[in-house]
Amino acid sequence: MLDHIIAHRDITWLGAEHDKVAHFLTTTSLRREELPRLTFGRGADVTVRYFPDKLPIGVSLDGRSHVFLYLLSEPIGDDFRLFLRRHAELLRALPAWSIRLLVPTGVESEVADAYEAVFREELATPLHPTVANELRWFYQSADITGTVDGKLATVLRESQTDKEKFVRASMLRLQQQQMLLRSKLDRVYEDRLSDAIPEELWNSKSAALQDELRQVRTEMERHEVASQEYETAGLQILELAQTAYSSYVAKNPHEQARLIKTLVSNSTFDRGSLSPTYVKPFDVFAKGSETGDWLLRLDSNQQPSG
Repeated sequence: MLDHIIAHRDITWLGAEHDKVAHFLTTTSLRREELPRLTFGRGADVTVRYFPDKLPIGVSLDGRSHVFLYLLSEPIGDDFRLFLRRHAELLRALPAWSIRLLVPTGVESEVADAYEAVFREELATPLHPTVANELRWFYQSADITGTVDGKLATVLRESQTDKEKFVRASMLRLQQQQMLLRSKLDRVYEDRLSDAIPEELWNSKSAALQDELRQVRTEMERHEVASQEYETAGLQILELAQTAYSSYVAKNPHEQARLIKTLVSNSTFDRGSLSPTYVKPFDVFAKGSETGDWLLRLDSNQQPSG
């Protein structure tokens, strides 16, 4: 990564967190809470880390174009997908940008191709106009109006407290699991330094523990994102369900593709017939629109059944 930065001296590189925050608050209309971030802790002990990936960001001489570096470090692109999602709001606010994937020597081309596929899935997948036109009725069937949205909004507000309790319990469990894994990793490292275990065993054990740590971190981030402004996010979902059709027809093909991904997954198009599979919770809205039954049947885990 350092070699890349040295080779591009015509670009101003931002490295420190406070430099990145100051730059983008000054040059964009984004609020601080809209910048890429991770939040840790709760209550008075909340810590917010902006640009938590700690990767350099380049700024062109005229300040209009930005370069985001990403170092390929894993054979799968899950962390890269999270990186893209964290930066999505920022990228939308910039007039011009690029993401440079730095591929270490020896990495197989298939791995780099997988990362490029993740990028296309998240940010650059347009929709064919013929399919786009066929998808219009998806949004009409997902539309909700009248008093239903008000009742659902009330339920969302009432469930805010329960959601926060669940997130706190989950985060505590994950933090304990993270501490245990780190302790195990430290012990294995000490065993390796003292030659208590061979290098081959150290490599396999440390790799397994690191993989578990990554999974825990991913789950913690998922809970953290889900816990932020839960009620607001839920109300935004209701608003999207209400305005899905009118929003869809007004978008260009790229924006339509993004909206499709928000509401629909695993759909099939066969001989002129389109069969959608709605993403939760829009499946509830679509089913309720068809049947008129908006009562959620909950199973023993307090999840909608069916």
